Amino acid sequence: MGVGEGRFENLGSVKNSGFEIALNTRIIETDKFFFGLDIVSSFIDNELIELGEGIQPVIFGQQRHVEGFPLGGYWDETYTFSDANGDGFIGQDEIQVGEAAYLGTPFATTDISFTPVLSFFENQFVVKGLLNYRGGQKLYNNTGSWRNGNSNNRELNDPNASLFDQARAVASKFLGTNAGYIEDASFWRLREISLTYNTPTSFSNKLGFDRISLTLSGQNLGVWTDYTGLDPEISSEGQANFTTEEFLSQPPVRSWKARLNLSF
Repeated sequence: MGVGEGRFENLGSVKNSGFEIALNTRIIETDKFFFGLDIVSSFIDNELIELGEGIQPVIFGQQRHVEGFPLGGYWDETYTFSDANGDGFIGQDEIQVGEAAYLGTPFATTDISFTPVLSFFENQFVVKGLLNYRGGQKLYNNTGSWRNGNSNNRELNDPNASLFDQARAVASKFLGTNAGYIEDASFWRLREISLTYNTPTSFSNKLGFDRISLTLSGQNLGVWTDYTGLDPEISSEGQANFTTEEFLSQPPVRSWKARLNLSF
């Protein structure tokens, strides 16, 4: 009989706390024009209270389960650097590596969505949008770290690279810490904009329908972030519960759609 490499057992306790706020507004409403804005916000905090008696921190790659910290938090040796000789280049001797420390959670702690709605000419034209902000999370840019390990990146080859970028590249390639590639992954994303045309009832009825509408929409139209990888929302590990990183994965695609609705 085979034996698995692990076992399922209730080891400790986790605390999840947070709150959600929703605001639905009708800012302008007349016979021919409407403007409304819906806002939904959630704020979440996660903490591993107790891992279990005699259980050491669980380490998987750059992430760990450690008591007193969020589940799956990023950990690595921190470092400081300075261009001591003023030559514009960061060498190994200009980086001081410290102890392993908690660097952040892989899961967003703040999620805010803005959904504006505009309608014109008695609801004949309707414009909708969805703007989303997610913040408080980190993401391991393993694509950047891997390219750095192969000396195939700007940080190691361009003398005009910033001192920060040079330092994280040297620290990763020669000093064994990827802390510089565990990046702030907060972002704003324009998830969708749509325009709907509702034909007049008289026109729809002549064609034998109760209602006819045509909708044009675009998804993933823009993202604004300081994250230096391909996309701050990538998860190369698919549906893994905690393991989170970007590694040679395709970012979310931009798409355009047209939809014709015929109602009887």
